[in-house]
Amino acid sequence: VSPSDKSELGLLLYELKMLNQAFPLGYSTKNKYEVNMRLESFLVHARNLICFLEGPWEKDDLRCSDFSDKNKQQIRPISLVLQKDLKQKINKHCQHLTKTRMNEKVGWSVGSIARVINQGMAEFIDQLDKSYPRAIRAELQETLNNFLIVS
Repeated sequence: VSPSDKSELGLLLYELKMLNQAFPLGYSTKNKYEVNMRLESFLVHARNLICFLEGPWEKDDLRCSDFSDKNKQQIRPISLVLQKDLKQKINKHCQHLTKTRMNEKVGWSVGSIARVINQGMAEFIDQLDKSYPRAIRAELQETLNNFLIVS
C-alpha cells in the first residue's frame, strides 16, 4: 500500500493517517484475529513514525532531518517520551516471528503511544518550512486536529 502523493511529505502523511485511523478502530470486536490485525496495523505505523522522528535510521529511511525548518536548517531528531524498549517490543511481537512472543505478553498502551507520536508530529509540522506544498502541510495539520477530536 502506498500514498497517492508520491512525495516524501506525502509518504509521511500516509503513515500518520494510518496510525490515527488504526487507533480509534478500537477493539470492540470479539474476533481475536481482527483485534490483532488492528493492533498490529497500529504498531507498524507507530514504529515507522517513531523511527522517522527519533532514529536510528537505515540508509534509505525517511527521517525528520530530510526536511528543512523555517530557517532552512535540517530538522533535528525529536525525542519522544515513550517506553525505552517500545520499538524493540514492537519488533519482537509484531515485526518478526520470535520465540519471545510465546513467553512474554505485552499490554500495549495504544492511547498513550498515539498521543506521544502525534505530539512529536505536531512539533515536526510546526518547524516545517513553508516552502513544502501547502496542501500536504494543511492535510498533516488536519490529521493531527482530527486525532485530538477523536482522542
